[in-house]
Amino acid sequence: IVSSRKDSLQHSKKPWAHEHEPVNNLLDAVKVIKPTILIGSSGVGRTFTKEVIEAMASFNEKPLILALSNPTSQSECTAEEAYTWSKGRAIFASGSPFDPFEYNGNVFVPGQANNAYIFHGFGLGLV
Repeated sequence: IVSSRKDSLQHSKKPWAHEHEPVNNLLDAVKVIKPTILIGSSGVGRTFTKEVIEAMASFNEKPLILALSNPTSQSECTAEEAYTWSKGRAIFASGSPFDPFEYNGNVFVPGQANNAYIFHGFGLGLV
């Protein structure tokens, strides 16, 4: 949320606005802002692309990837994609269950962090 948009922002978003040039896509935002966590809750499947996960892994030892949208077809990425594209370094949780995945001799058991588990605590933490 950038300050240059303050006039068009909803009242509740204005306190979070900061000085930064607008970024037009997720990959560029990840490269510029260098977040430690991606939280997907848009309901738009396949938003966390290979390039996005690789970028996250390029500056995070353990990138936290929360693909929370469900059903599974709307998940921002799959567990297999997160683990493979991060070379097994991602900490992954999703809104829908994913089967365990073996990568490079290690078995990863994806966490499930759907509405009942994450949104209440996450919202409280933000407040």
